[in-house]
Amino acid sequence: MTIKQRLSVVLFALLAYVLFKCLSNSSVSIYFIFNLQNFITHITSQYFSYYFIFSYAIVFIAMVVMGLMYNTGMNRMGLGKPGTSWIRLALIVVLIQVLSFLLPEQNFTTNYLNVSVIECIGKIVVALIMAPVAEEILFRGLIPEASRCVIGERYGLWVGILFSAVLFAMTHTQYDLPTQGSFILLSLVLGYARIKSDGLLLPMLLHSLAGAVAITGGYIQLTMN
Repeated sequence: MTIKQRLSVVLFALLAYVLFKCLSNSSVSIYFIFNLQNFITHITSQYFSYYFIFSYAIVFIAMVVMGLMYNTGMNRMGLGKPGTSWIRLALIVVLIQVLSFLLPEQNFTTNYLNVSVIECIGKIVVALIMAPVAEEILFRGLIPEASRCVIGERYGLWVGILFSAVLFAMTHTQYDLPTQGSFILLSLVLGYARIKSDGLLLPMLLHSLAGAVAITGGYIQLTMN
């Protein structure tokens, strides 16, 4: 790979991260470009939680498009094959998530579910489908790929996984520091899954599993309060 190609991959990953951060904070204003403000306002006036759902949908679309663009150009970031290791990794993910409930209760998790059934379904779609796909494309895909281009085949992916694990935790600012620490551990497991399976399908599925455990635990906390 030439220096120009390496630089282009790094810049592409940087652009993806900047887009992820900017779009995550842009609320639903971007829909105004497509003259959908009346539709969005009508929905969110009835179900306020859909404000968050519409907002994250843009992040999801942007990351999917960038992931497809990268894989089409470089052919180095496919879905891979989960293999037989997924069972062991799934158990580790569940254990990490269960142990995280020993940490102080997170208001974000319980408030996330303390809504109407229709709103809750939308939020579950975000947590179990949109977030796993979008975040794995960025944090276990594009960023480690950029690291591999800079550092090399032997250690590049591992360095990228370590670096993206910290970024992944820092991105979830709605949680306190101990919980962000558990996110780093979870992120390392997802990164190992990406390397072990040579693709993004397994980390996406494990990420979704982690979200399912978090939602279940949050629901239990909500009913106990």
